[in-house]
Amino acid sequence: MSRSMSLLLLAVIAGCGRSDGDVALAPPDIGAADFGAQVAKMQAGEELQRARQEAAEAQKAQMAADAAMAKAKRETAEAKRLTQDPMKAAANQEVAQAKKTIAEAHVEEAQAKQAVARARAEEAAAKAEVKAEASREIAKTKTDEKTAQAGEREAKGAADAVGALTLAMLGASALLLTGVHFYGRPHGIAAVPKGALSEPLVKDDVEQGNGGEAAAKDDALKHLQEQVQEQLARAEAQAAAAHEKAYEKEDLIRELDARRESEAAANSQLATLKSALQSTKADTAAKDDALKHLQEQVQEQLARAANSQLATLKAELQQAKAEAAAAQEKV
Repeated sequence: MSRSMSLLLLAVIAGCGRSDGDVALAPPDIGAADFGAQVAKMQAGEELQRARQEAAEAQKAQMAADAAMAKAKRETAEAKRLTQDPMKAAANQEVAQAKKTIAEAHVEEAQAKQAVARARAEEAAAKAEVKAEASREIAKTKTDEKTAQAGEREAKGAADAVGALTLAMLGASALLLTGVHFYGRPHGIAAVPKGALSEPLVKDDVEQGNGGEAAAKDDALKHLQEQVQEQLARAEAQAAAAHEKAYEKEDLIRELDARRESEAAANSQLATLKSALQSTKADTAAKDDALKHLQEQVQEQLARAANSQLATLKAELQQAKAEAAAAQEKV
């Protein structure tokens, strides 16, 4: 502004040297020097007034140019903020969503691993329990088999004993009959108990009058029958026990079959869990790849947006500089 004022003052001073034709003639009663000085003073005042007006207008133009430049800078900054913030927010949101997806995938993978670990622990516990129970049942079965075999041997021995006793009884009866027939003596019938009359082998002795022989034979037969009944009762009890053991063995076999089926089901469940874990791992890997691809796309978009905004800002700056230069030239 000071340079413009200096130029204007020089122009005013230069304009003071006009030709004689442009200057009014002095009245005859006033001196030529005084009149010329007054005219020059008036012209200089007018030129100074015009210079001041032009300087004020130039100052207004400069202020307007500065205001336009500041407005352009504010608009550029606002445009930059408006263009950058939504993109950054969207990019940050996409990145956060992708990170959330990866975190969820990791959580699912951890849960799947825990489920597989639990299934393996349950499988190991079930196998250990089945093996222990099977070992106990096998040992018990072997013991039961030995007991059953011993019972069978005892029953067989009892049956053999019964057969031997029967044969002995028949032999004793034959001997008694033979002895009574050849060596017996007659006795009174009153000495024979009434209950002995029910035995066919004793009846003949009673009819023949051998009461003592008949009574002895009757007692021997009764004692032999009691022994036979006891042996038969023990044999029946042992046979029933052997049958009961056989039934228990069949129940044990059915239980073992059921446990084998349960173990097969547990193995199938474990295979299903392993397959689910593999699928989860594959999904997690796919999500990781998708996240990497998304991050690359976001970086490319941000780079393109930044380059575009930089070019726009450079163009706006060049335009603002040109406008400022034009405004200064006008001043």
